[in-house]
Amino acid sequence: PMARAIIDTYTSFCVGDSGVSYTVSNPEVQVVVDEFWEDPRNNLASIQELLLRDQLIMGETLLEMLVGAGSGVVRFSPLDTTSVHDVVNLRGNPLWPDKIVFEPGAEDLKVVAVDDATGLRDGRAMWWTPNKTLVTDKRSMPFLMPVLDWLDSYDTVLSNLIDRTALARYM
Repeated sequence: PMARAIIDTYTSFCVGDSGVSYTVSNPEVQVVVDEFWEDPRNNLASIQELLLRDQLIMGETLLEMLVGAGSGVVRFSPLDTTSVHDVVNLRGNPLWPDKIVFEPGAEDLKVVAVDDATGLRDGRAMWWTPNKTLVTDKRSMPFLMPVLDWLDSYDTVLSNLIDRTALARYM
């Protein structure tokens, strides 16, 4: 319950009742952002809380980017980060994730990044790992990892207190 309260508090603080909105200064970019944000399949305005909660609990977010061949419409599909086998970095630089590797036989996904030649973004997956311990880490850890032992101890103390109180009342 305490861990859930921590996640709920952070989620409420960050997303709030009205959610996160965007501001775009370029009218041409505004059209693209509106199309992506308001797409009924993406439904970003409605799932912000769920996306943040997942990020806090899992510590990582992996979104496969799906581009319509004919329309060019971009949609995304969340993927389970527990199925990630490895992360391959570009030129060994841990700040430049290049490819997400799944179990043998599964297709790897190229991480979206700016193409140096064109200046445009290219790739098939968005990969966020904000809770790293070291700059050289490839993977992230859950937001609550530093306090999990304390929460476990708190739960044990609370359970023992409840048991002792019940026993005292029985006596």
